[in-house]
Amino acid sequence: MPVEPSKLWRSRGHSPPRSQSPSDEQSTEESEGCQAGTLGCPCIEGLCLMGLMCEEGICVEAEADTSDESSSDTSDEGSSDTSDEGSSDTSDESSSDTSDESSESTTTGGEGNTCDAPNGAFGCEFQAVKLPVRDGSYLDTWSLDIVVGNPGPDDAEVEVEVRQGGVWTTIHGPLLVPAGELYTFYNYGNEDLVPPGLHEGLAYRVRSTAPIVAHQIGATQGATNLMPSATWGWDYLSVDFTELRNMVVVLAKTDSTTVLIQPSQDLTAGPEVPAGSAPFQVLMDEGDALALYRPQAGSLQGMAITSDPNHPVAVLTSSYGTHFAANSQEQLLDRAHMSTTHLAFTTPTKLPYAVGQSASYRVYAPEPALINIDAPRETQVIPGSPVALANPGSVELYLGSWTEPQLGEALLTTSVPTALLTRSEASFDPYFNTSSALSVPPDLLAARYGVPVVDDDPDFPQVVVVTYPTGSIHTFDGQVEAPALEPHEFVDGWSIARYVLPPGMYVLESDEPVAATIGGRSWALSAGAAL
Repeated sequence: MPVEPSKLWRSRGHSPPRSQSPSDEQSTEESEGCQAGTLGCPCIEGLCLMGLMCEEGICVEAEADTSDESSSDTSDEGSSDTSDEGSSDTSDESSSDTSDESSESTTTGGEGNTCDAPNGAFGCEFQAVKLPVRDGSYLDTWSLDIVVGNPGPDDAEVEVEVRQGGVWTTIHGPLLVPAGELYTFYNYGNEDLVPPGLHEGLAYRVRSTAPIVAHQIGATQGATNLMPSATWGWDYLSVDFTELRNMVVVLAKTDSTTVLIQPSQDLTAGPEVPAGSAPFQVLMDEGDALALYRPQAGSLQGMAITSDPNHPVAVLTSSYGTHFAANSQEQLLDRAHMSTTHLAFTTPTKLPYAVGQSASYRVYAPEPALINIDAPRETQVIPGSPVALANPGSVELYLGSWTEPQLGEALLTTSVPTALLTRSEASFDPYFNTSSALSVPPDLLAARYGVPVVDDDPDFPQVVVVTYPTGSIHTFDGQVEAPALEPHEFVDGWSIARYVLPPGMYVLESDEPVAATIGGRSWALSAGAAL
């Protein structure tokens, strides 16, 4: 039975936003066949979509000789090429070739992906870190789960290490993980919790003798795909789903890594971290964890974290939620991998579909931006489309759909490269059952993923979501699985299917690059990216 919008928003703890009918969301120009922000149509607050420029209030093609100025190249080192190919090349160490060849199945775990040159979601070295659920909470003593999955074809020996006094010590393993299997390393206690400042020995290093996938699942909520250290970047902007308090953790791949922090808000003082918002530098070694906290509720979005191409770093962000056990966490893509196109879709916290489930998306733009949301007509979009950001920052989009199997999916296009976080919530437990996942842009999608499905909660079997080019074929371990919800095309050229799979290690393969996420009772994560 359809749920009234006002009831949906109240169930999520929000006041009902002003609803908009399709006629409200369409301007006069759109009704006459001209969509504001597109070629030959009126600009929106001086902004246009698809790389167009605004001249005398009309969106026109950018001049060829001004393409350099209108690109998203922020510096020689941290450039982001948003051409049709979508390539992004920051250095030999952190390049991303997104040409047609790079999107084949060999990009992640296929032939040629070895420990000498791992790529994408598969790799042989990762780092994890335990993030707090809540200040001083007993929940922080619960386990940080490090899940590894071996897609094969070779068996892998996996170990987990920490570094103290400059020496790495194995705390788990070496453990043989056969091809086609997964294993979870449990880490109880709060001694590994990262307080504000720079700390030695609080990063877990995961190493394998063959390419694997690795995820971390927080003590109560929150999870993230762990990106192989060979794919880390060096120029980041913090993005988060702001709730009560936000923190950012930086991990170093090599010794003698100098990290420049340019805070967007005041920081809590800690070792090597001054209080306040003035820029500062920190010298890090591998195995260190640099934790940046806000002293009060709010976001650290827009904080710049920079090293150099020869000293890549990982950046993880975490936010407290409204429930005492709620937490979200993500390992971020670097600035060069922000995109002007995003597939917005949610990973439900439970299937069969829970009536009242909604989707929300946070779009972060480092400069003024125009955001266009292309969604099915049955989907209510709040605050409507397009959305103009007059200043750098973020906007939260709410997409509600009460016609199963549509669960608020959409295609977003933006006038400048942006980052996207997705979140879904369920009305039967709106505070606890939240999930968030980092959106992987279409030009970073792979055709092969490792999908470890853990036995997390028998009442909440994990959901695997695949967003794929319409007409393409994908399989799990070579078999076509029956989806839990009817697959459907939500925008021209893109379809979505949601699956409930028994616990185990799966290999998702497709004849074209696809997006994939995995979700449990109160967490969701991306299955990886072709970096």
